[in-house]
Amino acid sequence: MRTRITEVERAEAERPTPIRCPQPDWVLQPARAAADRRPLYVHCGDCPAATGRAITRAQALEALNNGIEGCGLCRPDTALGL
Repeated sequence: MRTRITEVERAEAERPTPIRCPQPDWVLQPARAAADRRPLYVHCGDCPAATGRAITRAQALEALNNGIEGCGLCRPDTALGL
């Protein structure tokens, strides 16, 4: 039994660890309807409600300054110092 445990532990140690994509710092959530092209929200990258595409800090600032709302949950405006 100990031999089997050792074999299983060795196999587990040799298994490659999954590669995870880095988490974005900021996310721009698109509009729900295709007809409305204006994005809905800017999110912090770690926001559980964040869906959309990754954007840079400068793009997040520009979006917030141009009237796109910040998420009420993660408050990217506060995180960006606005």
